[in-house]
Amino acid sequence: MRCGECAGCRAPDCVKCRYCRDMKKYGGPGLRKQSCKDRKCIAPKIVMLNQSKDNQYVDEKGNIVYSEQSGDTFPGFYEAPDASDRPEEAGAVTVAPDDGNGSPTLSVVRECEIFVKPRLTTTHFIAARFVLVQGQDFHYYLIEPFVVLGRMDYRWRELYKDLGFRNLKGLAGGDVDCHVGNDNMVASMHAVISWDAHGGIDIGTTHGCVGVWHNGKVNIIANDQGFRTTPAYVCFEGEEVIVGDTAVNKLPSHADSTIYHLKRLLGKSHADVANRDFVKSWPFDVTEGAKGGAHAETVRNGEKHEVSPVDFMALLLQNLKELAEDFTGETLEHVVISKPAHADEKHQELLNAAAEKAGVKVLTYLSEPLAAAIAYGLDEAANNPKPEYVLVFDIGGATHDVTLLNADKGLFEVLSSKGKDTLGGEDFTNAVFEHCAKSFLRKTKLDVKTNQKASSRLRLACETAKRTLSTQTQSNIEVDSLMEGEDFSLKLSRPRFEELIIDYVTDIMKEVDAILEENELEKDDIDHVVLVGGSTRIPLVQSMIKKSFEGKTTHLQMPPDEVIAYGATIEASGLAELVDAPEPKKPVNMVNVVPLNLSVALANGSVSELIQRETILPATHTELFTTSEDNQEAVFLQIYEGQRLMAKDNTLVAQLSVAGIPPMSKGDAEIEVTFTVSTKGVLSVTASERKAGKKTLEVTNDPKRLSTADVAAIVKKAEDAADEDDELLGQLEDAEEAEEMEAATEVEAVSSPAVPVVPTQDLD
Repeated sequence: MRCGECAGCRAPDCVKCRYCRDMKKYGGPGLRKQSCKDRKCIAPKIVMLNQSKDNQYVDEKGNIVYSEQSGDTFPGFYEAPDASDRPEEAGAVTVAPDDGNGSPTLSVVRECEIFVKPRLTTTHFIAARFVLVQGQDFHYYLIEPFVVLGRMDYRWRELYKDLGFRNLKGLAGGDVDCHVGNDNMVASMHAVISWDAHGGIDIGTTHGCVGVWHNGKVNIIANDQGFRTTPAYVCFEGEEVIVGDTAVNKLPSHADSTIYHLKRLLGKSHADVANRDFVKSWPFDVTEGAKGGAHAETVRNGEKHEVSPVDFMALLLQNLKELAEDFTGETLEHVVISKPAHADEKHQELLNAAAEKAGVKVLTYLSEPLAAAIAYGLDEAANNPKPEYVLVFDIGGATHDVTLLNADKGLFEVLSSKGKDTLGGEDFTNAVFEHCAKSFLRKTKLDVKTNQKASSRLRLACETAKRTLSTQTQSNIEVDSLMEGEDFSLKLSRPRFEELIIDYVTDIMKEVDAILEENELEKDDIDHVVLVGGSTRIPLVQSMIKKSFEGKTTHLQMPPDEVIAYGATIEASGLAELVDAPEPKKPVNMVNVVPLNLSVALANGSVSELIQRETILPATHTELFTTSEDNQEAVFLQIYEGQRLMAKDNTLVAQLSVAGIPPMSKGDAEIEVTFTVSTKGVLSVTASERKAGKKTLEVTNDPKRLSTADVAAIVKKAEDAADEDDELLGQLEDAEEAEEMEAATEVEAVSSPAVPVVPTQDLD
């Protein structure tokens, strides 16, 4: 294809070149002048296979004509042909008619450029590497299924998808003259072109990061400012919605229309967060939404406007999706999104709602520590003779988690995870901010915290200083005319910074001791230590971790704030075959666990555990219960979730009645109760008395279930009340023994070692 010549491909850009806009001089689809030579051609071509006779060709009107078929049998996949194999006659093209038995025939492999016409009716695969394209009066075979040279214009992508081509790859080859002169845009070596890109998104509290699996590797995508992580900031300026670094820069001048870090409000009621320190520090107000949820109040077009955490997350997801699509030139159809280690169903459903609003189709949600382990290839040690323990430190902007994984033959099991949603990198920034505010107050008698604009400017400068001190030993914090014309300047050394944050880092390290004690492990038992999150860049954090696990493999080769997105992208590539699935799928290397104990209430007010916390899913357990009174006709099962001994201290999640029990003495009835929890976290309760029949109850994942922070708080409260519960247990056992002695009767045990007794309730 030479300058000024039209290839007749009927591309959408036939009238003018998309870039040089000069049809008369340069002419032809995909052609451009020399200055645009480095750009890729936007006009797709198709490489076809000649699998029959050479007298098959495209006539002047573009109709495909073919003659009798050859008797040769098609042997399999062919690579793109060399230039020597091209048809001698210009415009000649060969096609592959069906031999009547569903198999194509073969002569010489040839190539040509031709556009698949819109009159195509059906497509289907006939072999792993070929697709059959059928029209009103023709059909032919294309290489897996056809080849696009260069970056596809969105109109072409949509057209091909309408024709049924989805998630397909092709091989480009041969000498193609698409530029001015006789240059080869694609050499005879093959170029792999991916049709639907698959991506991984880490959407954290303070930053987001996106990666795509494109052309056989992971690419972490930079934003328009050149940074590979995007701040979770949104600014409303008129009708425009600005996301990321530009929104950060607008915060001082647009404090009333800029919001940030709303993931901290996700799934929280206004009452939960109204008095939290981080809410009080925000320049925007947090109000109560229609259903009691916490919303951010901002100004848009001069009017007050409420933004929910879901809407905020949707804007971030949409921005990250667009970054990936701009990089690949392809539609980011499906992604894997990371979630916190203790994320519950409520958190995931809210993420689902945000993804749907952003137009993101979620393959699955991947736990952040699992994504980190995958990023470092710890899931590939399938042939390791013994299981390995992996400890993942994740210190993000507003939260931290320490998670213990067991890696056994490529499968991860989450043994334990501890953390807080109230301690992270923002606390380190706040420590520097408080230090600077006190210094400014001491020098000028001005309290910067009384001025929102000044506070925002100083806080941004402190954030920059914190990042600088990860690579330098000193940072100069300077803000011109901070307040009432007074400038601010302070030199902050790394040792002074470490003094300001040492208590926070020490608190995080305490989580390690708690996890090891809980799992009866020593530090020497840990095989791998993985550092994740931007705050693990801080030298103090790294030195304390390395000192605690001296001699162990510490993984910090990747930028820590990109690790989770990297692992999620790898997982997305592995789940590529599920792109057409109607619902998100569970990762193949992920093990889910029960977050809290599931129990049945007893007549004495305590509970009997059936499935313990952190039991691997799916799980099932059966216990035998009995009645607590003579001639009891019904029992009322109350199912609780929680870690405490007494039912009143746990959360009631379901109730189930079993009626029709024949009259008999107390303790004689045998009531079999079975708890089953599916991999999706759905609890099914089955209760039956041999003579009364069976009752079944299914408890689905209620979006009002406990949040990650609630789970952590419940566990912590139970640990603090362990002595109290032990004392209560002793009192209950003494009371039961006294009752038995007073009654002077023997009650035969129905289940060993003890017979739980179900509380009763009369039925209407």
